[in-house]
Amino acid sequence: MFAQRGGAHALARQLGLRGRHGGRAELLDEEGLGGLNMRSLGQRLDSAATAMYWHVKNKDNLVRLAVDEVWGEIDLPDPDAADWRTAAETMATGMYEALARHPWLVQA
Repeated sequence: MFAQRGGAHALARQLGLRGRHGGRAELLDEEGLGGLNMRSLGQRLDSAATAMYWHVKNKDNLVRLAVDEVWGEIDLPDPDAADWRTAAETMATGMYEALARHPWLVQA
């Protein structure tokens, strides 16, 4: 587990990584991987950079949390409702759309 003290989900909600339709991973969408650091994150949340480490151990773990959220955006087809080709096309389309919305994901 990469979160410290169980606070990663609370931090994720504040960052828009969880719980708001269309707002997931918005910090990384705006800044990209190169612009993400604990200092900028703290400024965005009106908090000290050191306070971010209470919730997330390091930048890599924050990125992993965001990646998990983005993968959660992809709709998985019901295998009983569609043939394999339709299911594969649905998943591929969902993956393409997620990558188009979150270009930093390719680098992550």
